[in-house]
Amino acid sequence: KKISDETLRSRLNEEDIKKINDLKNKRDYIHKITIMKKIPFALFISLSTFMIILGGMFI
Repeated sequence: KKISDETLRSRLNEEDIKKINDLKNKRDYIHKITIMKKIPFALFISLSTFMIILGGMFI
């Protein structure tokens, strides 16, 4: 599945869950499936860089 955002449209639906379960049942070596949520670190890095630049101007 593509990278998701926070909308309800991007969440897993019943069809996606069925596909994941079918894949798990077909592959004997898959014992555990983990679904991870992406965290946008670029926002935090940009914000901290901006704060460092501003902090450097006032010191």
